[in-house]
Amino acid sequence: MSQIKLTSPLTSKIAFKSIFTNRRKPSIEKKDTNNTEKVDRLETFINENKINCYAYSDFKSVQQINRETSFIKRAILNDEFFVLKSFNNDDETIRQIVCELESLRTIIHENILKFHGIIRIEDGLPNMYKHILVLEYANNGSLSAYLREQINKLDWKNKLSLALQLAKAVSYLHDNDIIHRDLQANEILIHQKSIKLAAFGLPSVVTKDTLSLFDTIPYMDPINFDCIENCELDKRSNVYSIGVLLWQITSGRKPFYTERPDVELAKAIFRGRREETVMGTPMEYSRLYKECWNHEPNKRPDMKRIVSNLNQLLLAENSSPTNSQKEKKDDATKWVENVLKNKKVDFIPLNDLKDPEPLGKGGFGYIKKAIWTRTGKYVVYKRLINTDAVKYNTLDAFIHELKIHLHLSIYSDRIVRCLGISQGN
Repeated sequence: MSQIKLTSPLTSKIAFKSIFTNRRKPSIEKKDTNNTEKVDRLETFINENKINCYAYSDFKSVQQINRETSFIKRAILNDEFFVLKSFNNDDETIRQIVCELESLRTIIHENILKFHGIIRIEDGLPNMYKHILVLEYANNGSLSAYLREQINKLDWKNKLSLALQLAKAVSYLHDNDIIHRDLQANEILIHQKSIKLAAFGLPSVVTKDTLSLFDTIPYMDPINFDCIENCELDKRSNVYSIGVLLWQITSGRKPFYTERPDVELAKAIFRGRREETVMGTPMEYSRLYKECWNHEPNKRPDMKRIVSNLNQLLLAENSSPTNSQKEKKDDATKWVENVLKNKKVDFIPLNDLKDPEPLGKGGFGYIKKAIWTRTGKYVVYKRLINTDAVKYNTLDAFIHELKIHLHLSIYSDRIVRCLGISQGN
């Protein structure tokens, strides 16, 4: 195992600053120091690709979203909320903007934050502009904040749904040969309880301090911890981050939240340390995220398999009975037991029904005919099987039909009578 080389928080962050890189189009350009050339590069891209452009005056009720992010504002256009995100005009930021727009201008997915266009603001000099990104608005903040506030209100269906939406978004990027380069809980937003993967985590007018730079360490592929600059992340690195995020969805808190995010924590993660499984986590779910954060990249599953596994887990969770359904089943069982106890209907042992022959399949089970040993005559019985697997309204139908039989059989011998109830294994 190679030796970790995290020498400073700043250098460890440099290679991860760009959110996306397009594997089909390596974005390595010669840096230029002329500000006009930098802006011209962006302007050329905007014009050639017909990016939607807005005037700042088009937007109303512009408000800062929070105190920490003065460069991010919320505004209204045509009765709809948008996010306005400003950025520096330095060469590296402009390069990243162009690089990411190249990757994302055609990306449309319900769980990826939509890029709507750019605002141009004249800078007082001929042909010089400041630019602001116009992005989709997410009303529930970051995934990190949402989980911290709502974790006790989320059941397993909610958690699996969030996990599946996130996995689908990243899988979609991978299908388009795009790799997310800062996949962590603060780059994932929530809008109306749905995942919105953020696409632009670019340098801003706010300078991050040393501690915040290290906050991303628990989400980073440890294989790249010994990389000082120009780290080559790949799809497997995203899978590692997904594993950590799947864990966070179960816990509601950031990984290693009680520890200082520093070089020592990075070394521990590099040597194999991971978070503990949260009590009550389904085994299949914890097994999946542990495979994702395997230290060996080649042993991690791909995003398609992660999506498939999460989809199966959610389907299974949706088909499992809720507490109210269990109560309904218990009530139905008690009703049948009470009917038998009060001798409103006879109990017929199943082994008294000989030589059964199938007649068909009814609304809540199989229909068969058999010889009732007590009379030696054929009777027809409907068998409700595997009660936990059938829909719970079937129990209502069963009880309803039985009540009708018990009520009508005393009035006419021309109505098919209910002779009793049996119970199988």
